[in-house]
Amino acid sequence: MRIMGIDPGLSHTGWAVIESLRGRTARLVASGDVPTEPRVPLPERLASLFRAMDGVFREYRPDQAGVEAQMYTTASGSNVPAYLATGVVYLLCGLHGVPLSEFSPKSVKSAVAGFGSADKSQMRRMVQVHLSLSEPIRSEHANDAVAIALCCFHSAAGLERLCARAASPRGG
Repeated sequence: MRIMGIDPGLSHTGWAVIESLRGRTARLVASGDVPTEPRVPLPERLASLFRAMDGVFREYRPDQAGVEAQMYTTASGSNVPAYLATGVVYLLCGLHGVPLSEFSPKSVKSAVAGFGSADKSQMRRMVQVHLSLSEPIRSEHANDAVAIALCCFHSAAGLERLCARAASPRGG
């Protein structure tokens, strides 16, 4: 199974594709970062993000996707660009028929680092350890996307085990 993790943002959208191997083991297939130019009008930036991410979906054909949940607030409009980028991600998942799960930042950190208040350097190191990478992922946005993909992977693996236990003759 291929899982895509996406860290949506208007300035930079990180993405990563991992593939499950055996049980709770995964390998990194590819990762990247889609930047958009701040001086370009918003509709063009969203179109650019859409085209780039559409290419990623077409090339890697994920079976499932995970995205970091946006913290919806009414206090300011500062998150609007991230919401718009997230909308592009939702649209692409819908167009490509890819089921999408949302994960809170705390749940991503818990799944990857073991505790919900891990900092960026701890997350970078744990992503490296989980995937047995010789060096850390350079892009902060791509690293966040890998962490989201790993959270989605562990969530899906846990659900499969739960369903298998429920389906067993003894029920668990």
